[in-house]
Amino acid sequence: MKSYFGSYVILQGAEPVESTILVFDKNLSIGYRNEAGANEMESWLIKEVDAVFDLPTQKTKIINRSKSGCIIFIPGKEALIFIKELQTEQQRAWHKRKGGKEWIRNSLLCAGILGVLFLLYLLIVPWLSEKMASKVSVKTEQQLGDAVYSAVNLTSRKILPPVRC
Repeated sequence: MKSYFGSYVILQGAEPVESTILVFDKNLSIGYRNEAGANEMESWLIKEVDAVFDLPTQKTKIINRSKSGCIIFIPGKEALIFIKELQTEQQRAWHKRKGGKEWIRNSLLCAGILGVLFLLYLLIVPWLSEKMASKVSVKTEQQLGDAVYSAVNLTSRKILPPVRC
């Protein structure tokens, strides 16, 4: 985001008013005072504007294609260069944009970490179960099995045949 001070012509032939222009990634926000003295805000999409440098006045001229007669004048060429960079960035494919490359890199990094953790799980769980099984005696294992069997108490339950409707 960059901010600039300039003049905003609301209608063709009207007097320009002083304004603050905030240039974001996808839009321009124009803040100005209307004739009644109240603050107003307008927002233009970057893809709907044309920016040119006006040599006689040495100002960047920004015209909104969707709103006829609306013009912004910003002193210097800096705003023109920044808006042109944003417009070329928006026309690129998503994977060739600055943020797209970071997204791809972060996704690959996350997938790599998850893959390593999964492989460690596949290697460590069998090894750890072997170590634990070798520490438990056969007698203890038999007692544990008998306790589980009696807790389930399979012999006292009767399995009824299914009822048909």
